[in-house]
Amino acid sequence: MSNSRDLLALFNIVRSFRELEKAPHKDFSMTNVLLILHVAYNPGATMADAAKAAGVSIQSIQRRVEALGGYGLVEVVRDPHETRRFLIFLTTEGVRVVQEVLSHLHPNEVIEFSTMTAAGSGP
Repeated sequence: MSNSRDLLALFNIVRSFRELEKAPHKDFSMTNVLLILHVAYNPGATMADAAKAAGVSIQSIQRRVEALGGYGLVEVVRDPHETRRFLIFLTTEGVRVVQEVLSHLHPNEVIEFSTMTAAGSGP
């Protein structure tokens, strides 16, 4: 998999998020898109995992999770095994938005991105 194909797939995903016409949540910055997609492919991701995947600080991810939670796209649940840790999940609306975005992409772009994310390397 080449870096240029990875970047093109990521660019098209971000563009698709931003083109959502009915979305009341227009703050689809690159970091927010990376966060949403990381959680989509890794349900129950920790704040630390999400921060690493997006390349930002935990404090930044916490602010972004709060904002995306306000839009109804993600929810945070306390980890039952480690009460100091919080896990991030997509809401039903978050799943719908991700599915809508991915439906507009070429299947190869979806495969490229899911392969990058599943490998734990992040986008």
